[in-house]
Amino acid sequence: HTTRSPVTMRITPHPSVRLRSYWLPTIPVLFAVLILSSCSKSAPPVAKAAAEAPVHVTIGTVELTPMQATIHATGTLEGIHEATIKSETQGRVLKIVHGIGEHVSVGTPLVKVEDALKLVAVQQAEAQRLSAEAALDKAKLDLNRTNDLLKQNAATKNQAELAALQVKSAQAQLESAVAAKALAQKQLHDATILAPIPGIISERFVNQGELLSPGANVESIVDDSRMKLRLSIGESDIPNVKVGD
Repeated sequence: HTTRSPVTMRITPHPSVRLRSYWLPTIPVLFAVLILSSCSKSAPPVAKAAAEAPVHVTIGTVELTPMQATIHATGTLEGIHEATIKSETQGRVLKIVHGIGEHVSVGTPLVKVEDALKLVAVQQAEAQRLSAEAALDKAKLDLNRTNDLLKQNAATKNQAELAALQVKSAQAQLESAVAAKALAQKQLHDATILAPIPGIISERFVNQGELLSPGANVESIVDDSRMKLRLSIGESDIPNVKVGD
């Protein structure tokens, strides 16, 4: 019969083992505490300062006052008095005297049209007028001689009447020659197109060298002494517009 007694064993750990058991878990905790401590000391209290900063408030009294409305619109500036000049003659454009944007007065030359043939026409008309005038003078002399002969019974009454008719015919021819000369002079004058009103040249419809015909548009002139503005206003802005605005 054998009796077993309990055995008590005591193990003394090695110093290195003790360090591993007790110091290794505490090192990361210590580092975390140091980091949190440094961050809390270095961070500036921005949020706290912003929360404590005073806010300035201005208090005013609400009043009812009339408000002036402004309407923005785009329009076209037009002349109250304007004219479109048309050609009254035919010919090639020799010179543009004044262009767009230039200010002209009444009678200022705008466009010059060739006038060599028109000058010749005036000279021919003058020659015809002189010839008709000479024919009238001769017819009058013949009438006076015929009347003298009629008094002396050397001419018949029929001859005197024919002489009187020759005077009337010569007079008509002279008047026709005078009218032809006036027409030729008018065509020569129309070769230089003039401004009928004062103002600014707004448009030009011809160029140098073009063949111009009667009735063709040449230039437009706007009298800038008085102008008008044409605007397009929206339907919603119409109640805000009145005479005098």
